Amino acid sequence: LQKQYAGVNFVLICGADLLIELHLWEGGEELISTIPICAFARPGKQSAALTSPFAKTYEHCRVNESHAELLAVKDAPAWTLVHGPMSDASSTALRAARSS
Repeated sequence: LQKQYAGVNFVLICGADLLIELHLWEGGEELISTIPICAFARPGKQSAALTSPFAKTYEHCRVNESHAELLAVKDAPAWTLVHGPMSDASSTALRAARSS
């Protein structure tokens, strides 16, 4: 996408659970160094996300959530954890329900 849309500033929007597992992903380091990440707090996941290997390694790249809009103009690595209304809904479960 970055090649196709040169000049567009992308931000990966995900759930906090991604931060917990990102260090296990094949290509995770490339992702971290390519695009800023905006993770949304998930029920029961905030502590694990903030103490994850990712969060510890990239603490110096963390943007305060009150300045999350800056992710769109920051170079990677950059990330934040945003708090707000939470839902226990699982995107995997929602997709499975929709396809059945």
